[in-house]
Amino acid sequence: MGSNKLKNTKLYSLLKKLEERPLRTAIEPTNICNANCSFCAYRYSTRKKAVMEFETYKEILEKIKELDCRELLQFTPIVGDPFLDTEFIAKIRYAKSLNWFATIYTFTNLIGLKQSQVENLITSGLSALVISTCLQGREDFKRIYGVDKFDKAMNNIFALLKSNKKHGFPISISVSLRHDKNFDLANNQYYQKILKFTHKISVLNDSYDNWCGLIKADDLPKGQRFRKNKDKTIPCSQLYNGFVVTSNGDVGICRCRDINLDLKIGNIHQDNLSNIWQGGEIKKMRENWLKGELPAICRNCLQYTSVLEHPLIQKYILRHIFNYPGFLITIIKSKLWRLIE
Repeated sequence: MGSNKLKNTKLYSLLKKLEERPLRTAIEPTNICNANCSFCAYRYSTRKKAVMEFETYKEILEKIKELDCRELLQFTPIVGDPFLDTEFIAKIRYAKSLNWFATIYTFTNLIGLKQSQVENLITSGLSALVISTCLQGREDFKRIYGVDKFDKAMNNIFALLKSNKKHGFPISISVSLRHDKNFDLANNQYYQKILKFTHKISVLNDSYDNWCGLIKADDLPKGQRFRKNKDKTIPCSQLYNGFVVTSNGDVGICRCRDINLDLKIGNIHQDNLSNIWQGGEIKKMRENWLKGELPAICRNCLQYTSVLEHPLIQKYILRHIFNYPGFLITIIKSKLWRLIE
């Protein structure tokens, strides 16, 4: 869809509105990981390994507040695990103390959590947590996650689930499973035990990502396949829903798969976030996408989600449905398709 044609549509009106301010922000507390998952491109990252300084972190949050970005704060590294930051829980507490963000979220393999930290994490103010793991056993865990940490991961998962229940479930905990195809999950002792604490369990089947071509079919758990490459006519939601700030203050537009920050749009130490969000770098990316000129790393990205399919943007549309009534059917269809998948 050409940019001139798009200017006459409701979609163009929506995109211009989304350019005003981000719906969410992501902070990468560290890009260091304690695993080497076969299905992840962590091993291909060439960025300097670092942990975000607390003062840099506080500066970022103040600049986020200036943007009036309240919906969601994500502590999700592009690659890495947040618990490799020894001040991670303190950073969550600080964010919560600001009484600003509606939701504070993170994603982790939980290997790096210390038993002494469990209670502190549960009471930290974290809203939602997704745990990525494998329940097949020690050898399969080692093959898929690249480290011999199965027992540690299981101990941490159940300690956290038990503490969360004891405190009245302050954190919405989900478990995302990476298994070989056709693994007998129903009869797995760990699965049955997890069910006693949460039913938010998902299994990634035939829907793996290729990390923009870096991950090959042989890297996946046995029998698993990649998701299909979608048509990318409509701009990617990453261009409009928010940004990611790395440990050195660099700002990138893609928090999902841009492991080396090819899509960098600025640095918080050199400009304010409002200027970065509406600045020349991101403006050029948006305009080029509308012309069909996608960044190189985006062309073969299987993680692509259009602006009309992303949950946060859909939530925004539904809040302003009288301005965008034509998108209601599209939203309903996408939600039904996610349920089918």
